Amino acid sequence: MCRLFAFSFQVETIENKRAEYLNSFRNLSVEGRVLNRMFPGHEDGWGAAIYTKGETVPSVYKSVASAFGDGDFKNVKVFKNGMPQTGIAHLRKKTVGDASLVNTHPFVDGVYSFAHNGTVSEGLYEELASRCEGGTDSERLFRKFLTIKEKGGLSTHDAYKEMLVETKKSYPSYSAINTILHDGDSLYVSRLINTEHCNPLYSRDEVEEYYSLFLGKTKEGDNFVSSEKICSEDVVYKLIPNNTFCVINLKTGQEECTTLA
Repeated sequence: MCRLFAFSFQVETIENKRAEYLNSFRNLSVEGRVLNRMFPGHEDGWGAAIYTKGETVPSVYKSVASAFGDGDFKNVKVFKNGMPQTGIAHLRKKTVGDASLVNTHPFVDGVYSFAHNGTVSEGLYEELASRCEGGTDSERLFRKFLTIKEKGGLSTHDAYKEMLVETKKSYPSYSAINTILHDGDSLYVSRLINTEHCNPLYSRDEVEEYYSLFLGKTKEGDNFVSSEKICSEDVVYKLIPNNTFCVINLKTGQEECTTLA
């Protein structure tokens, strides 16, 4: 149960505007949408993976504190202007795994960073537990993608799609597999909501509203993916349909979305 955010800033996007976007996302740690009967907030830690031109791997920032009251959030390098920085950020509301740095998203390996919103299964991909530092199902999703890519010699697109399809089929009681994978050049985004096995406490409409995921763009060419609309006066958003896998090429701005059966 989390809030997801991905961003790609142009060189011309000034520092104050970057800070405005990031602070608007940070506010979701206390103001973000939750399901009825849930304790408010997404305050079980925050993390960010930032890609800067000239660096081969992302810089990673993590904390188990609430992003809203954590002064370290302001020190994330994305607030600096003058370069086309991009990255992903995550606000955690824990379900599987305790509140600790090893369980805090995003998870990073080489050029890849990954964040997830939803619950799949506490016993997800048990065979990959030894490759994970923490105890979350989210980290196992990430490791499953990496395993498929390593063994099959597949492209990032094909390996990620295979992971999503296999997980959806093998663990049909998942709540949502809303994910963002970043490799520095492209964003791989999924919105998969389980409307067939909804918790009886929540209506189908409520579940779909909570597990929303939007693609956003400014007239300057900044790109966003966000669980909720933020700074909506500057960003044009469109809701990603359920059961959809999207790839956003950050160099060209091109989006390609396909339906997953």
